[in-house]
Amino acid sequence: MADKPPMKIRDDIPEGVSFFDEVIICKKSDEEKAFSAKCTHLGCIINREIDGEPVCPCHGSRFDINGEPVRGPARKRLKQLELKKQNGSIIIKV
Repeated sequence: MADKPPMKIRDDIPEGVSFFDEVIICKKSDEEKAFSAKCTHLGCIINREIDGEPVCPCHGSRFDINGEPVRGPARKRLKQLELKKQNGSIIIKV
């Protein structure tokens, strides 16, 4: 199975939590972290946030901006993805 090509996003995303298909980017000050949007509970795609925390729409699991679960049923952290900045873009290996 071939690897997916990297995802390219403009680097002017706002502070907080942003969603891009199967990727979540959490930005605080000048630091960005990218995570898989698949919930570690049953694999639902996380596509919303409440009070700055990514929230799974299926069973309500919440994660902090470091991908750690803060409310279950999920117990495992979100998978962190490789992120680098290049020429005004954020490149994410998915």
